[in-house]
Amino acid sequence: MTGAPRKLSFTASGGPSVRLRAVVFIKEGDESDDRIFVDDGAEVIQRLDGLQIVSFESAGAAVHCLAALSSGARAGASCGDVLCENETLYGLPVIEASRLVDLAGPGQILCTERLLRASGESDGAASSAAPMTLRGIPHPVRVSSLDRISSESSDRHARGR
Repeated sequence: MTGAPRKLSFTASGGPSVRLRAVVFIKEGDESDDRIFVDDGAEVIQRLDGLQIVSFESAGAAVHCLAALSSGARAGASCGDVLCENETLYGLPVIEASRLVDLAGPGQILCTERLLRASGESDGAASSAAPMTLRGIPHPVRVSSLDRISSESSDRHARGR
């Protein structure tokens, strides 16, 4: 995958700012995934050794993108307050997404229950949430495995239904 990371524009001055974001870590994606990010208004923060860190302003857009990833891609995702400083993301959602992508098997998408609730997709888009202990996080995190969506569901989501 090619291309330079895009700078997040959280504030007009470019200074540090905290915003509600959905954060996605993707491993083993392919070139076709880049089109999905652009279509969903994602900002690719970093690409490094087969890992992409992508940020979304909306949880719904993140879930839509995740469900449309190439079949071999594995991903971890969360959402919440994220600090962006010097083009680096900090915060609990960043740590959760990083840990989840490491736990995901080939083709698996793991996301926090918080992301699914915020996206409005918690009713059937994913397997039941189960508490998981993630390194560096003091409390169990409810995690679901997200199902890939059909093109019909993808079209319905894009129309806002």
